[in-house]
Amino acid sequence: MGKKAVSSKTKWQVIGMHIMKISDKEINRRLHSSECSVRTTIKNYLSTGSVNDNPRTGRPKQLTARDENMLYMLSRRNPKAGVSTLSAEINSSLVDKTVSRMTISKLLRKKELNSFHRVKKPLLTLTDRQRRKK
Repeated sequence: MGKKAVSSKTKWQVIGMHIMKISDKEINRRLHSSECSVRTTIKNYLSTGSVNDNPRTGRPKQLTARDENMLYMLSRRNPKAGVSTLSAEINSSLVDKTVSRMTISKLLRKKELNSFHRVKKPLLTLTDRQRRKK
């Protein structure tokens, strides 16, 4: 896990000191940040003209936070509803996108709303338990 991100205020201070021809090591000492973050900030500023971080790569989220909250609310209202039922309800309410059953299943597991299966075997009777003890 990486270290805490440098604030944009600190990044602009780094750029200001760099423009005033202060060395990277001196900037590091004055702002109490790592040399690597100072160098990276200067490099990003020179290449893009901004100190903002680049957007992260990866597949975009299928559902917004609001859609996820709606899914959790639906599952809490009807706890016996299966993933297929929830999927149908979500897809009917969303106009421009469809969400797969696996996506919904993963989101519910992330929120610790796991499904359970009813036991389909008969429970042990008193005589069965007594036989088992022997």
